[in-house]
Amino acid sequence: MTEVIITHSYFLWNGVSSEDYGIVVSEYPVISRPKERVSQITIPGRSGVLMLPESDLPVYEPVLRTAQCWVRPDTDIDAICSWLQGSGSVVFGNEPDRSYDARIINQIDFSKILRGRGFRSFAVPFQCQPYKRMYPPAEDITLTASGMTIHNPGTVPAWPKFTLYGSGTITLITCSGAVVLSGIGNGIVLDWEAQECTSLDGGQLLNDKVDGDPQYLPPGDSVISWTGAVARLVVTPNWRYL
Repeated sequence: MTEVIITHSYFLWNGVSSEDYGIVVSEYPVISRPKERVSQITIPGRSGVLMLPESDLPVYEPVLRTAQCWVRPDTDIDAICSWLQGSGSVVFGNEPDRSYDARIINQIDFSKILRGRGFRSFAVPFQCQPYKRMYPPAEDITLTASGMTIHNPGTVPAWPKFTLYGSGTITLITCSGAVVLSGIGNGIVLDWEAQECTSLDGGQLLNDKVDGDPQYLPPGDSVISWTGAVARLVVTPNWRYL
């Protein structure tokens, strides 16, 4: 007879613990570094290949991270299937301070592991974006004067969201460049990860008022400066790890 080892391993899916559904994780996904995406060009007469990155910043492939699980006989499998679908954020118990943006797209099969006892095993395949996020997320940072410094504790550049309260023409400067904001009313939201700029309430697109490339914060210290009428700048940092 196969012995079932009871543990207290878990994962969080969109903020809900697998333990709430009677699920026990028997094996976590391997902690791994994602594969970098590069173009490989063969040059006649030259050994090997020429590897060219796709952009100035490295680009990585998504990773399939599968959690092996089992459930007790009295578990509501229909409820589990309803819960484990769609896209969201997953946190694995072996990396409790990191989260992944993920989607569950493959089928989930529930197989009996003890004949006549009702225990079932299954695997949850999370198709994860390559970067890890800080979990819980870092709090917003409020800058009240030009020239203040922000420290990125992550291992890769972060694409922050800037909520700027100000008006008129404003130049916003970070170590990744400068953007010019023109005709601002009472403020603007610069979501550099989504590459969308909106009004403070999110109801109006203001991309036409922004001239410049999306801004990122590299690991370490970054000075953020501006010119113009700015009352404050609220930074949602979105720290990330590889």
